[in-house]
Amino acid sequence: MLNVKKIELNPKRNYGIDFLRILSMLFVLLLHILKQGGILSSLDKLSLGYNLAWFIEVCAYCAVNCYALISGFIGYGSKHKYSNIINLYIQTAFYALLATGVFYVISPDEIGEKAFIKAVLPFGFNLYWYFTAYFCMFFFIPFMNKVLETCDKKQLTGLVVFSIIFFSIFPLIFEKDIFFTNNGYSVVWISILYMIGGYIRKYEIYKKISNLKCVVLYFAGVFITFGQKVIVEYVKLKLSGETVNEGAFIKYTSPTMVLCAISLLCLFAKVNFKDGMKKVTAIFSPFAFSVYLIHTAPFVWSKVMKNRFVMFADFNPFGMVVAVLVTAVSIFLLCSFIDFIRTQLFKLLKIKELSIKIESFVTKLFDKKESVDKSEVC
Repeated sequence: MLNVKKIELNPKRNYGIDFLRILSMLFVLLLHILKQGGILSSLDKLSLGYNLAWFIEVCAYCAVNCYALISGFIGYGSKHKYSNIINLYIQTAFYALLATGVFYVISPDEIGEKAFIKAVLPFGFNLYWYFTAYFCMFFFIPFMNKVLETCDKKQLTGLVVFSIIFFSIFPLIFEKDIFFTNNGYSVVWISILYMIGGYIRKYEIYKKISNLKCVVLYFAGVFITFGQKVIVEYVKLKLSGETVNEGAFIKYTSPTMVLCAISLLCLFAKVNFKDGMKKVTAIFSPFAFSVYLIHTAPFVWSKVMKNRFVMFADFNPFGMVVAVLVTAVSIFLLCSFIDFIRTQLFKLLKIKELSIKIESFVTKLFDKKESVDKSEVC
């Protein structure tokens, strides 16, 4: 797994995007450690530790947007293989079943038969919201790619601009989820980001923005988001003696979070790492999504992650920051190791080949049905 020298580099692969995939998953871990781990709710409002924790939260909040943008950036111009979603579904169900089985052994009285049914059909019961949204979007990707391929720049620019206005800016102005994107936890939102990612790839927008400008725009989004939260909390505390927990900009659909994600995509799309860094990225990038599947798996999320890191709130502010960062990296490495074992098992079971065979079978079935329908028309 860690033999870097044996890794063969693909000159056509964008390792900057692969690195962003890893970084985004580390961001997701930071979000979950801080919130689900119980740190944010345990800190004194507007204390130094509280503000530092929320600053990390804001810096990492664009993680999901980055992941969806990457899907569009990579998906545009690529061959759409249904075997990919079959393989991903098996991978997701595997971890859901594994977690359910482990907790059934530990505490059989708490785990019913329905838990195993949910694990087998994770998208049907929304066990992993992002997988559910992506699973649905996947079947519309050929049509979205068709739009990206056939529409001219003026049309696509209009589509991107109006999408941001209607689904990002309007909800912020009216303080309401007007078009039911569930504040970004939906197939609608990640589909919009897919189109934006494809647009950036098609017109090579990332090449037209300097690295410095990308960094400045990212931190501009962060400081606007964080500044708004601090100011609102401070004013409310002075006027009413109460504070709020989140700012209006701390949503996936927030314009500032969209700005942060686009800035990071444009920055890493053109980063040229040295071969050593490329090899390290090549090792860990394939495990990134499984890190999400493992640490948010059924019962792991509610019994292991929930309030697990409350003790960090008792550390001095900077000690807390270090503990959170080290924990995120440690969870990433542990989950990567677990997924490495899973990949070896899947190789033995030839899951990838099975996925391709299922795709081929279904394709032939539809082709056969289409030919029968045409003969009946004739």
